[in-house]
Amino acid sequence: MAGDIEVDYSQLEAFSKRMAVMANGGFEQKVATTVKQAGQSLVTAVKSLTPVKSGSLRRQWRLTKIGYGGGAFTVTLSNGAEYASFVESGHRQKVGQYVPAIGKRLVAPWVEGSFMMRDGVKAGMPAATRIIDKGVQQALEEVFGGK
Repeated sequence: MAGDIEVDYSQLEAFSKRMAVMANGGFEQKVATTVKQAGQSLVTAVKSLTPVKSGSLRRQWRLTKIGYGGGAFTVTLSNGAEYASFVESGHRQKVGQYVPAIGKRLVAPWVEGSFMMRDGVKAGMPAATRIIDKGVQQALEEVFGGK
């Protein structure tokens, strides 16, 4: 004696549709948006550590690139000020040279860097990691949680 079995595939079909959207770049796009938010939080951290004289150096920090390759996202922070690398890493100077802008002669052969980029990224990484974790979790919940 054969019995009739009814199977409700509606939930499986809904899950399949969500997976198709995510497989066609939906998941990657959601993660890219999250990575951009995390990158902006790093820009904020770097700006907060940037020394200010006129404010020009601080204003020029930008999140200039978000990339994806090799299974990983990358962000690029940049500063358009010509002298940004010298403030970041330090620089040599000619002892005894007169500098009209400061009205003095230079006395030290080396000016230490501020390392605002290095230290800002290091300080901002915990917050950026939390942003990414939360965004990826939300994206996964949309697929597996049925939202």
